[in-house]
Amino acid sequence: MENPKLKILVVSPKENELLQLKTLFQNCNEFGLEIFCVQSYDETTLLRKSEKFVIAFVSSLFQIQEFAKALKIPIIALVKSSQNGKKMLSNGATDYLVTSDLNPEDLERILRYTNSLFISQQKLIKRKSHFEVLFENSPNSLWEQDFSQLKIYLDSLVEQGLVDIKKYFKQNPAKLTSCLNLIKIISINEETVKLYNGRNKEEILNNFSEFFTNESLKTFLEEIVTLHNGEATFETETLNKDLKGRLLHIRLKIFIPEVFRNDWSRVFVSVTDITNSIKVKKELLVKSDKLNLTNAILEREIQDRKTIQESLQKSEERYRLLAENINDLICLHKPNGEFVYVSHSCKEILGFRPEELVGKNPYDFFHEDDKERIQKESHEQILKGENHSLIVYRFRKKDKSHIWFETYSQPILDQNSQVINIVTSSRDVTERVNYESKLSEYASALKKSNDDLERFAYSASHDLQEPLRTISGFLGILERKHKNNFDSDSLQFIDLCLQNSNRMQEMIESLLQYSRVRTGEKELKNINLNSILDAIIFQHLQSTIEQRKAKITYSQMPTILANKYEIFALFQNLISNSIKFVSNEKTPIIKISVEEKTNEWLFAIEDNGIGIQPEKSELVFTIFKRLHTRTEFKGSGIGLATCKKIVESYNGRIWYKPKSNDGTTFFFTIPFFN
Repeated sequence: MENPKLKILVVSPKENELLQLKTLFQNCNEFGLEIFCVQSYDETTLLRKSEKFVIAFVSSLFQIQEFAKALKIPIIALVKSSQNGKKMLSNGATDYLVTSDLNPEDLERILRYTNSLFISQQKLIKRKSHFEVLFENSPNSLWEQDFSQLKIYLDSLVEQGLVDIKKYFKQNPAKLTSCLNLIKIISINEETVKLYNGRNKEEILNNFSEFFTNESLKTFLEEIVTLHNGEATFETETLNKDLKGRLLHIRLKIFIPEVFRNDWSRVFVSVTDITNSIKVKKELLVKSDKLNLTNAILEREIQDRKTIQESLQKSEERYRLLAENINDLICLHKPNGEFVYVSHSCKEILGFRPEELVGKNPYDFFHEDDKERIQKESHEQILKGENHSLIVYRFRKKDKSHIWFETYSQPILDQNSQVINIVTSSRDVTERVNYESKLSEYASALKKSNDDLERFAYSASHDLQEPLRTISGFLGILERKHKNNFDSDSLQFIDLCLQNSNRMQEMIESLLQYSRVRTGEKELKNINLNSILDAIIFQHLQSTIEQRKAKITYSQMPTILANKYEIFALFQNLISNSIKFVSNEKTPIIKISVEEKTNEWLFAIEDNGIGIQPEKSELVFTIFKRLHTRTEFKGSGIGLATCKKIVESYNGRIWYKPKSNDGTTFFFTIPFFN
């Protein structure tokens, strides 16, 4: 690639002076110069909007200070005498040339110095750009913050005699919240905008305090107490929320570099979303991987070109801290996959030193069974323009064993939207994959066991009910045909046998209904609850309702996503109980209502029955636990237990409240999305 030309600006109202300098510059072919000659300050101002100059030669007839302030590059004053030149140096010029005695060697010396500085700057800018790409394209949320005002405030509290900062803020929570306004955010990366659902960086910066919950405010208190006690790092898990109000489980890590520990003027923050990891952790009982600490500072503007070298070197050092402190494996690849950069965590995770992987093709380390899948599902998708990719696969370590990697990939595009590099962030998820595999095995075994139990329940129901029906049938025949041959005691025994046989059949039917309720996958359909209630009231319970002259009213019911059989059983059991537990002297009055909440339907079934004694409240939803004797009220003691099992299988809740007068109201919820 051809080296960029040095762009030289010459400003003089004298055409002969411009021509003289231009001729001299053209003789300096070795530097590859591009000369721009103008005759006024206005022309200079207009030109610098489109061109980037490295040095300017300005006539002393102009105000040198104006050019130095506007251009921010070395200014060489064109003067008539050495005495005038020294005056220009005090006014902001870098050097001067006497126009009456222009020496080509002096001009060449200045250009040689300028060329050397320009080449050095280009190299450093390229190196800075490399690390800036890593920062901006990191898959982790990175923050650079200034805590200096917060430290001044905390120190002032101590100077006033405050001993226990933690106790002070607990007693004055409003003071703790106001501390958020003392934090200045210097920079964030694009992943931060995505994590908190912002439209741009400005929206994130303007709504910083909106991300805090009650829990993260407690974390903030622990953080400032830890830092004020002299610690340079702080790490914990807490809850944030994004701009749409969605809760985020995050791992937070704070780091203050040694050079900033006196004033806290630079604090580096790494935030990683572990919402999904927390869910997996609950299911598998596995600790989440440690999150990443990313420490990065990058100067956004350089005020003085003379200090650009020092500024860029500092930026490079800060990004080196980023690469060395992050726990995940961060890599930069060519479009063909070849490693260009590998972070220091490589040694701990894989056993390789970074230099052992740079220049190698990662496909040489992929498990043979995963190569084709990685290429199709991740690599090719990134090259086609997908803005990110996440894939789990096996990677060979130095000791020849394989670990499971979860890798997030993101392309780096040039101005023509062509992929020029790929950034990847990989973490070891071997333990999680192993637990997920075991969980899958357990789930399969549990499904088989449930299927076997369901088949057994149907079989047992049939096998148990058949002899009961036979016994009931023969006892009935015996009672009808030979009634006159039995004394009163014998007839009473036959009646008791029939009652117990019928009760056993009722218990078997109730147990079968209880066993049919599935807590895992089930067939769900849109169910119109108005149709369900009509079928229960005007068909299945019609004779009972007419016999008791019960009055049942209900409001307009919604359509819900559920299993029709289970919802039918739920409402039928609750309505049947409401009728049954009303004394014979009263007319049963039942009111069914529904209320739409934020994420669920809230149903209520209100009756005017005998109520529930407080001392028996713990037995209400327990299987086989009756609240009354069989002589008072018939029943199996399974109905409400079945209702509880059905509601909880939809992640709902069921409870009751006694009314101030006679009666009870049963409540239950069904979430919108199960």
